[in-house]
Amino acid sequence: MIEASAQPALVLHRRPYREGSLLVEALTRDAGRVGLVARGVHRRRTPLAGLLQPLQPLLISWRGRGDLVTLHQAEPAGPPLRVQGEALYAALYLNELLMRLLQRHLALGGLYRDYLETLLALEHGLPIDWWLRRFECRLLETLGYAIDWRHAIDGTPLHREQTYRLQGGEGLVPVSADAEGFCILGATLSALLDDGPLPEAYERTRLRRLLAALLAPHLGPRPLASRELLRRARGSAATRAGAPNPSTTKQ
Repeated sequence: MIEASAQPALVLHRRPYREGSLLVEALTRDAGRVGLVARGVHRRRTPLAGLLQPLQPLLISWRGRGDLVTLHQAEPAGPPLRVQGEALYAALYLNELLMRLLQRHLALGGLYRDYLETLLALEHGLPIDWWLRRFECRLLETLGYAIDWRHAIDGTPLHREQTYRLQGGEGLVPVSADAEGFCILGATLSALLDDGPLPEAYERTRLRRLLAALLAPHLGPRPLASRELLRRARGSAATRAGAPNPSTTKQ
């Protein structure tokens, strides 16, 4: 029997389930991703259905056996996070990453803290792309998929002024500043790992491509729905404004 009481959690995804219930996927502080059956919430029209939403910090209790457990109780742990505009699509992207990459009932240390911290940054209007890269890097490290971010493949420490290229998903090798491929400046990685100053937009774009290359083998070939939603939203906004379509821009 698996039981938990008053566990801090955030909903990643929900969908209707049998007999008026909900199947809720939540990221919890101590148990990782948990699949919860909220029984009969639609049939009984309980307030619980409205509470079990993404961006609502919760305290939840559950019990059961196997992969899915039964939600016993849920209450708010604070006000809903007010994430709006493009930051909302970024939050959807985070949720989709976690749904794709996390197994259920796998405790992963500080991942819940990193996730909540990133959502709070989005709520407060901090640079979206930088905070997404920060979370992606930490997620890769937590899952054991990261490369050595502080050393080249040959073991030498990375230098701030040197450009490096990702080699076969295994590590970084020094290259010339104009080299092609998934390249990054040592100073950019230093800023990412040590919460340094925000790099230039060009370097942040290179970092996005490098991290996407590292995530791709684990995400599989199916496109991420959150990216398509953002592309459509940007296209619609550009059409309404009469401006060129910016939908090819990436977060």
